[in-house]
Amino acid sequence: MTQQNRVVLSVPYQEKDSAKALGARWDNTTKCWWIPTALDSRPFSRWLAGHALHQELAPLNKEKFDEYRGIGTPEVVFVPWNCWKCKQTTRAFHGAINRSICITHLFYQPHVIEELEKIRKEMGLEPFGCIKPRFSRTVGHPYVSQGCKHCDALIGENPLLEDFNEVFCSVDMSTYPYCRKISWTLLIPSTSPAEIGQSGRASVVS
Repeated sequence: MTQQNRVVLSVPYQEKDSAKALGARWDNTTKCWWIPTALDSRPFSRWLAGHALHQELAPLNKEKFDEYRGIGTPEVVFVPWNCWKCKQTTRAFHGAINRSICITHLFYQPHVIEELEKIRKEMGLEPFGCIKPRFSRTVGHPYVSQGCKHCDALIGENPLLEDFNEVFCSVDMSTYPYCRKISWTLLIPSTSPAEIGQSGRASVVS
């Protein structure tokens, strides 16, 4: 089964048995549930990753979006991140404007993630973890996050920002190969939940 023939699901732990009973499969490498694209996805609608992201992400109002767009061009920077749980090094991405204003949360949209996956492959980087809602003990509730590609542990916003700042302060960013400017058109928030849910591409599996 190739990765192109998969639809990734965002299944809470307590619902894994229900998903499995319907035919969902677990990928132990990427730590994600998935179904073949040939399988009818309607019974899995509540777990479609794009649908879950749409529900978890607060929509960005036009005024705030225009404010961000007026500041500068968004840029994605891939940084190494040492997992707090399995102690292995994974790769995470940080989104910023002028490398000073964090907008990573805006990158957690299906069409943006698809573009980041293309960029990641062009750069020859290893896969990054799934993008999905994860529970955080620090804040006491789940939020959409990146995960360790080895064990799926949540990559928190603050640790990711700290690792980005370390790279930013210790590396010549003019020659750092793992950053790329992206178009604002990719970050225009989606307006159709159905469209997002049908895409099934909100999480990266490689």
